[in-house]
Amino acid sequence: MFSRIKASFWLLRAMPAILFVFLLGVSGPGAEEIASRDQQIADLERQIQELSKKLEELRHMPATPALPQATLAPEWTRSLNWRCIGPASMGGRIVALSVYEADPTVYWVATASGGLLKTVNNGVTFVHQFDREATVSIGDVCVAPSNKDIVWVGTGENNPRNSVSYGDGVYKSTDGGKTWQNMGLKKSFQIGRVIVHPKNPDIVYVGALGRLYGPNEERGLYKTSDGGKSWHRILYVDDKTGVIDMRMHPTEPDTLLVATWERQRDGFDSHRGEPALQDGYDAYDPIKKWGPGGAIHKTTDGGKTFRKLTKGLPSCSLGRIGLDYSRKNPNVVFAIIDCEKIGMGTPPSQVYLGIAGENAPGGAKLTQITADSPAAKAGLKVGDIIKTVDKKSIGKYEDLAEQIRAHKAGDKLTLSVARGKESLELTVTLGKRPQQPGGGGARQGFPIGFRGEDAANGVRVEQLAPQGMAEKAGLK
Repeated sequence: MFSRIKASFWLLRAMPAILFVFLLGVSGPGAEEIASRDQQIADLERQIQELSKKLEELRHMPATPALPQATLAPEWTRSLNWRCIGPASMGGRIVALSVYEADPTVYWVATASGGLLKTVNNGVTFVHQFDREATVSIGDVCVAPSNKDIVWVGTGENNPRNSVSYGDGVYKSTDGGKTWQNMGLKKSFQIGRVIVHPKNPDIVYVGALGRLYGPNEERGLYKTSDGGKSWHRILYVDDKTGVIDMRMHPTEPDTLLVATWERQRDGFDSHRGEPALQDGYDAYDPIKKWGPGGAIHKTTDGGKTFRKLTKGLPSCSLGRIGLDYSRKNPNVVFAIIDCEKIGMGTPPSQVYLGIAGENAPGGAKLTQITADSPAAKAGLKVGDIIKTVDKKSIGKYEDLAEQIRAHKAGDKLTLSVARGKESLELTVTLGKRPQQPGGGGARQGFPIGFRGEDAANGVRVEQLAPQGMAEKAGLK
């Protein structure tokens, strides 16, 4: 009995410890886990203390002094000039732009030998197109005004350079330039211009300039009314003359102006010296740049009939022509025309007095008198001021020149002349303009026989008339 009571006493006494151990083993973390957690807490607290200390140190540190501005000496900056820095490699010639006018941020850029580029964000970025076709040489590009997904490309650069590449006709895209289909005119070689009807994209006009190095038949103006399935040549001059430019009337799409051009290159990139260059040509011109085929033609019925325009235009052989309508007033048309009289201005009068002059108060002052000329024989002197010609007042030198040009050789003119304080009345007999050997001087209106161009502080002599006055005087 006593032993049972003793055992129970010791059991009750040990019960808390036994219960603690039991509970610890059944539901609580082990000693190692508790130690690990405490260590992590201690490590984090230490790191926070260290970061807080560094933050306080940074807050109390002085601000970093600003770096000094880089400067160039003034004498260095005076030698610097702005220049274009792109593209980094040679890009060639830009031959045409076509803007979708309903959304001008969308446009195409055609290159002479580098394919086609498209932008849809006003030139911020460009995407290359037309890179997988048979040629990358382009003469013109045109987007349909009524549908930005319809784009036409005429291949073959239209500039008559020695390095020009030819094309293989016209191409059409119906998905904004992603894919292309050749629509014919494969022997047109070079395309001058492409125009799409403003409302009907199936009506397209293509100006074929033709082969650069010789004659070929597929030249002239072509029209399709079925989107390129068939073509009809509606204007043809000959196998040496093609179309270089054309413009459609802004409000009358059946009215077009078409510029034709007769030109040809030879196999060289510059003139070899023989025979002598024709007047008006330079060493890098094509062997023919003017010809009787050059003209401006007009149709008002969509190409059924044409008439050649002549009124007010040069009557000599024409070269390349650029055309454009005024949008504000379509009755105004601009034409830039190269012709064999280029640079000659008003043809010089064959009437000859032998003077040069300038404007002066109340008349025309003579600055040069040619020896043995009608002016010299009449007694005119440098410094004389011509007041009247046959009692008609002279207000400036051009008035005097007009009065002379209005007469013919052999006519007599009475001049009222102021010479210092003296007033004179002299009679001159007009002569015939002397011809310079070689024709260069007189034809250009320079009686001393040279041609030149503006230069710094003077005139640079570019060409001498053989055996002319300038050459004899020693000009070079």
